[in-house]
Amino acid sequence: MSRIRFIQHRDVQILHCNFSRIESTEELRAVVAEAGILIRSQPLRSALLLINLEGVPYTLQNVSVLRRALEENRPHVRARAVCGLPTIAQLSFAAMARLSQRPMEQFRDFRSAMDWLVEAAR
Repeated sequence: MSRIRFIQHRDVQILHCNFSRIESTEELRAVVAEAGILIRSQPLRSALLLINLEGVPYTLQNVSVLRRALEENRPHVRARAVCGLPTIAQLSFAAMARLSQRPMEQFRDFRSAMDWLVEAAR
């Protein structure tokens, strides 16, 4: 199964970006690039992203990959919900949320994240 796929929640399309347990920066870069192709194929300010970072090592290189993707995909994103963020990454998340210029929140569970994305779609 692809790590990047559209899912439906309460009749709203969400792009699930499952980066969970990716341990190498090279693999993360490849999967992030795959996600970017789909995101940039969406109309401007329309993509709702559910991002799973569970088990992804918090390194400067990985943060750089994610930050670059955030900037490149920004025009097409309406909102991002992030799950699985390690505690050590809280400060980076806050900075990236400001940089995103779009609603971006972190959640402990997928149900809450998807519910929030549905509300952001309205």
